[in-house]
Amino acid sequence: AAISGGVSASPAAANAIRYVLSRQKPDGGIYDAILENYNTSVCLMALGALPKKDATVQGAIEKAQDFLRSLQWSDQTDPQGRPIQPDHPWYGGAGYGKHGRPDLSNTAMMVAGLRDSGLACEDAAYQRAVSFISILPGSKGNTALGDQIAIGRDPGQPVGRFRRLGPFFLHPCLRLTCVGSGSYATS
Repeated sequence: AAISGGVSASPAAANAIRYVLSRQKPDGGIYDAILENYNTSVCLMALGALPKKDATVQGAIEKAQDFLRSLQWSDQTDPQGRPIQPDHPWYGGAGYGKHGRPDLSNTAMMVAGLRDSGLACEDAAYQRAVSFISILPGSKGNTALGDQIAIGRDPGQPVGRFRRLGPFFLHPCLRLTCVGSGSYATS
């Protein structure tokens, strides 16, 4: 409440924002030592909720957005040396860093942080995330497990401005609620 009411209205909120900004690393991430994706995403959500963003805050947001996009798996190699291109099962996902596989929880946090901090819905990071989400267990796009999981829906069918993917609907800016394999991701 203090943040959405404005930082100047609350000394505690102003101190919290100063602390968040002080934790930003040269790479743009906002974290202490671990959980770079989660912590940066949550901090972006908080900074994005500020009603007025000065140049310092806006610069911190942009650096953190770039950092989160750098954690997204695309156009590099996985730990086994395989190139991560759009046909790779990790493409577009986010994990605990570049040392391990992506998952829905980390990807949902990344998407929420990017979205809540004002990243344009047309940004390629969202399309890459759609690619990852669409092959998770429970969607027919999952060629590894899709034939083993009955979901009762036909993913990929357009529904107005929404795209149906397995047991959830996906808005172009990824406000998603997932049921099943990822339970409740974000909305």
